Amino acid sequence: VGGGLLGLEAAGALTDMDVDVTLLQAGGWLMSAQLDEGAGMALNRIIGSKGLQVKTDALTSSLSTADDGAVSSLSLQNGEILDADIVVFSIGVRPADALAQDSGIGCHERGGVLIDAGCHTDTPHIYAIGEVACFNDQCVGLVAPGYAMAEVAAHRLLGGDSEFTGFDLSTKLKLSGVDVASFGDAFAQ
Repeated sequence: VGGGLLGLEAAGALTDMDVDVTLLQAGGWLMSAQLDEGAGMALNRIIGSKGLQVKTDALTSSLSTADDGAVSSLSLQNGEILDADIVVFSIGVRPADALAQDSGIGCHERGGVLIDAGCHTDTPHIYAIGEVACFNDQCVGLVAPGYAMAEVAAHRLLGGDSEFTGFDLSTKLKLSGVDVASFGDAFAQ
């Protein structure tokens, strides 16, 4: 469940182990956070030609289990039921900002601890980095920006003036036989 970068890579790994895979994507095309509709639809066709079944606009509504507790099927909101022996969810990250909210630290209305270019929150001596940090109204669950934020915070703690300049959202799909790279502003915004 989830047709983003990590979901595709997990589906590819399962396929390489001779598992029949149905990839479910809530949106209309794969990698919808990185690719525009045309590129995403091309990727849908390429992935489909590799033997991976892709279902788009597929919203999971429930899982059913057998008497022993093992998954037996997955239901979609459109009423379709798919038999399943295993279900892998790769549906993104949400910032775990409850501690910050409970402490009165400023958070974005959609989640994430608000930070400035120095990775400072609105509370003295408190920094936030990684997927919990909201910079320029955006939280990103990628490791590279988290490392960059960690460097800025460490430099600031040592008295420096480093600044986080923003997220590098370039991505590369690591799936055998499928080369996809995304960089720049894929949505022309």
